[in-house]
Amino acid sequence: MAQAQEKPDLPQREVKRKAILTAAVEVFLGAGFGLASMDAIAQRAGVSKATVYSHFGNKQKLFGAIIKALCHDLFTPLQTSETGANNLELTLRRIAEHFLCLIMDAQILALYRVVIAESCRFPEFAHIFYENGPGQTAENFAPYLCKQTELGHLDIADPRRAAEQFFSLLSGHVHTRALLGVESHIEAGEMDKHITSAVATFLRAYRPHS
Repeated sequence: MAQAQEKPDLPQREVKRKAILTAAVEVFLGAGFGLASMDAIAQRAGVSKATVYSHFGNKQKLFGAIIKALCHDLFTPLQTSETGANNLELTLRRIAEHFLCLIMDAQILALYRVVIAESCRFPEFAHIFYENGPGQTAENFAPYLCKQTELGHLDIADPRRAAEQFFSLLSGHVHTRALLGVESHIEAGEMDKHITSAVATFLRAYRPHS
């Protein structure tokens, strides 16, 4: 998240809230949920610990808030420019590139790791992350697939399920290796081959059969 800066047109309480969220992202993703302290977050945000508690109540609620904030910033709705092209394959490639940039982002990978580590003790974190991140991404993509089916370009009975399948094809072991730190960087040529293969597989499955 970008560093919060005080602006004259922002209420002081909102300025402090943004500063706390920015500091919380750095502390939680750097130390993990268990080792992160409200003292460290308050110090980094330049506010008192009492101010942190007055805004977010407790450590769990603050972590839930940064999950929502990061998902809002990074798992953005698909833009018109990405679904406006007449060329179906080109549009799918654009969406694929956008999605892979998101899930391979260093902050999102760090967030995945922290959420997974804490999901047994705090299952609500996993729900918040899924609903605001991967789940919302599939929800945003499904209407496009529905429209392409209406136009006769695709043959999809369940657009939401097909959306999940498309993003699963894209993430696959590429994302798993990144999460585990086995392979943190993929060359542009390899990424292009991965996208080409995923899009081709999806189209073979859902293009109308003549």
